[in-house]
Amino acid sequence: MKYTLLEIVQEILSDMDSDEVNSISDTTESLQVAGIVKETYYHLVSQNDLPEHTGLFQLNASGDNTKPVLMTMPSNALKLYWIKYDKRKDGETNSVFDTVQFLELDDFLERTQPTNVDETYVDSMTVDGFEFKFQTNKAPDYWTALGDDTLVFDSYDSSVDTTLQQSKTYCYGLLEPTFTLSDSYTPDIDATEFNWFVNEAKKAAFAKLKQVRDPIADERAKRGWVRSQRNREKTPANVPFYSRFNSYGRNR
Repeated sequence: MKYTLLEIVQEILSDMDSDEVNSISDTTESLQVAGIVKETYYHLVSQNDLPEHTGLFQLNASGDNTKPVLMTMPSNALKLYWIKYDKRKDGETNSVFDTVQFLELDDFLERTQPTNVDETYVDSMTVDGFEFKFQTNKAPDYWTALGDDTLVFDSYDSSVDTTLQQSKTYCYGLLEPTFTLSDSYTPDIDATEFNWFVNEAKKAAFAKLKQVRDPIADERAKRGWVRSQRNREKTPANVPFYSRFNSYGRNR
């Protein structure tokens, strides 16, 4: 069963023997609890690949002809599971979306760096002071990741486009949900995980506002973590992904 933010705040305040409220903005304490619920939500999302937060999205093109094979993750994408790119050739009207394979950076460089820029179909670009070689006569077959959100591909078809195009990417991954501080907002988390989420928030509220522990919430939250980890192990281990959790959750 799911609850609105107001109902969650009311439950936590009741367990804390605090004043009753009709809105999360009624008291300073109720606003603090609502903030703790929000922090807890983003923390749980950042630690768990919840299926309700996965979806399709597109990459951002560089928009720079000197960096035609560079693309970036959209700001709301937390993980990237796969990329498909429209590899239709010049003159073709039917889309041809095909998977672009992920390579670790060292494997990617071993594959791309031996190419010769003296060839008419080979070019290079500089990213953060480092040279990356790429082919200009075909759609991309491989990609690698630089830093938190920068992707580099092995090629693009200069007879079709001047750079890789956002509209030709088809990606699937984990997307950042939006949490709204309003009475009627219901956190986007699966019903089977909802009690765990509420107990995590309750545990955090007791610790921050009362400087005490709630043993019941502690035990229920612990069981929720165990169940969540078991569910995560059901995800195929060989699914490639690109993680952006390094900066996720700060300043929440």
